[in-house]
Formats: sequence, C-alpha cells, structure tokens
Amino acid sequence: MIMSNEALALAMAGLVPVLLYIMYSDAKSMRIPNICVLLILAIFIPAGLYGLPLETFLWRLGHVVIAYGIAYGVYVLAGAANVGGGDLKLIIAIVPYVPGAYFGLLLVIWAAMTLVMVGMFFALRKLLRGKDYGFVSLGQKKHFPAGVSISGAILTLMGMQLAGSI
Repeated sequence: MIMSNEALALAMAGLVPVLLYIMYSDAKSMRIPNICVLLILAIFIPAGLYGLPLETFLWRLGHVVIAYGIAYGVYVLAGAANVGGGDLKLIIAIVPYVPGAYFGLLLVIWAAMTLVMVGMFFALRKLLRGKDYGFVSLGQKKHFPAGVSISGAILTLMGMQLAGSI
C-alpha cells in the first residue's frame, strides 16, 4: 500500500532538501551525515501516520529493523573497505518509504542511476585531469559516492508515485 498523495507530498517536502544535501555531501566528502539519516527516518513518522493505515505503518517500521540486520551482515561480510557505512544507513532510512510492490522497481531505478552516475564521475575525472576542486569523490580511483545514486533513486520513485505514473 502506498501513502496518500497528501502524505507523500508532505514527505517529499521534507525529503527533497535532505536528500539533495546528502547527494552534495557524499560527492564532496564521501560522507553521509548521521543527522540526515535520522531526519529521513523522522520525516517518515508524521507522513506515515497520516498517510498509511496504522498496521501498514507499523510493518514499515518493522522493515527498518529487518533492513538494519541485513545491512549489518553485509557490512561485516563485505568489509568496511568495500561498503560505505553511510550508504547502508541511507538504505535503511529509506526502507519505510518503499511499498513492497515497488521494491523491484526501486532496484532497477537505483541500478540505472548508478550506471549513469559512475559514467558521469569517470567523465568528470577525465575532463578535470586530476583536479578535484575540493570534491574528494573526484580524486577517488576505487570508490564511488553511492549516496548520490541512492538518493536519486528514492526521489525518482517517490516522484513517480506522486505523479501517479506507477
């Protein structure tokens, strides 16, 4: 079940600036501030209570706990060097916004965004010829700021829901 349009609009009003800042911060410093992740979760509380039946709201909060367990396992198994903790925290925070029926669509959008963003970062690195202009991510050879594509994917999915195209 998706949120009512009013609740979705309320959530988007709070999420857009937070997610845009996360995109900037992750590209600039390869860090996702914890306060932003907490804000994403905090925005869900009034939006979810207003726009979802109570049972669905509580299940979505339960999904956050499950996602935390899975993310912790990924972090431990993949190693901290390969998976960013901030990226995993961001994924956990967006879980309650995604209806189960749209999870596959979110993964497709995220994969497409990641391909586009990786291509853009490689092109920018080549164009800038070693100058990073203060953006740590442009100087990275091995890592990519996944928070950019994760944020873009959830904004796209929620925008599609709000527009009624899905």
